[in-house]
Amino acid sequence: MVGNVQYIIKRDGVTEVFCESKLYDAIYSASKACDQACDVEALTHKVISRLKGEVVSVEDVQDTVVHCLMTSKYKLVASEYIKHRSERSLKREMKGDLYKDLQGLLDQTDDEHARANANKAPEQIVSHRDLIAGVVSKQYAKIILPDRVKEAHQKGLVWSHDGDYLISKGIHNCGVYDFEYMLANGVKLGDVEIESPKSVGTAANVICQILSKISGSSYGGQSLHEFDQVLKPYVEKSLDKLRNKQKLYSLPEDYIQEVLRKEVYDACQLVIYQVQTVSSPNGQSSFYSMSLSLSTDPICKMIKEEYLKCHTEGIGPKKQTPIFPKVIYFVEKGVNMDKGDPNYEEYQLALKCTSKRMYPDYVMAPNNRVMTGSEKMTTPMGRR
Repeated sequence: MVGNVQYIIKRDGVTEVFCESKLYDAIYSASKACDQACDVEALTHKVISRLKGEVVSVEDVQDTVVHCLMTSKYKLVASEYIKHRSERSLKREMKGDLYKDLQGLLDQTDDEHARANANKAPEQIVSHRDLIAGVVSKQYAKIILPDRVKEAHQKGLVWSHDGDYLISKGIHNCGVYDFEYMLANGVKLGDVEIESPKSVGTAANVICQILSKISGSSYGGQSLHEFDQVLKPYVEKSLDKLRNKQKLYSLPEDYIQEVLRKEVYDACQLVIYQVQTVSSPNGQSSFYSMSLSLSTDPICKMIKEEYLKCHTEGIGPKKQTPIFPKVIYFVEKGVNMDKGDPNYEEYQLALKCTSKRMYPDYVMAPNNRVMTGSEKMTTPMGRR
């Protein structure tokens, strides 16, 4: 054997005895394919003489073959060798996990990638780029994660969360966002500055726009803390407008309350419908939770009651169950648990809604305070 090469490391990491005849056959096949005769034996020896050390890798051998052929008069043989090498590489990739996962996603035969996220519709073109990027990111995660983490993940001992966004640096995960502040002080969405809403319907619309914007520029879920408290100032603004009409036209109080409740119901319906139908540029619906407060304030109670009625009703002509939001309902003795509590009837509405629509989820208020160390309630991403 020419040179010092004894062993070769294959692509799968296995070390084998170096076989000169395989190198000879590869150069000969390239020569025959392009119909350019060459001294295969001399070229084989030249390649081996340029290899350094007793152990070489497949890539080192192939790179040396290309160099030797390209610096010789056998340019056509070099071209054919490179072409064959590329075809073999492509075939290997097509047998790999990345290709299988991508094909499973595009064919929608692999539920792990095509159906894993409830707020991304895999059949929509706008979702494809985001989902494909997720497949690539998960394959990359297999390379960079420590072996102990990968093994534990594969066995189900731990869960390596959000692998489909691992390669995206600087993107944050789930958060509780200050909708109350944004609505009160105005918010900038893209290049448009939106002022504080003047009615409950507009406030609900802005909430949906904020949810969609956040879901398109981050990943994970969003929490809207105490939905009724957030909407209360804008219900009051709507009520002020109705009071002005009442003075002008001597409208009865029952009529004013009826119209106000209808506005609140419509605002709640808008939130539910928009979240189901409006998606971000990556095809993702707003994945979010929202809580209903323990407030006994009449306006807050009205908002909670109308929201629960709306969620119970379902969406569309077939009365489908909304996927989002995940609704959190806080429970506490003296507020809503027992007959005679000020919010007991509201709690009954919540239970009826859960029986038909799975949500709300229920969180015991005292336990929430103990676990978070806060005097105020804290909205989680959900609770089963």
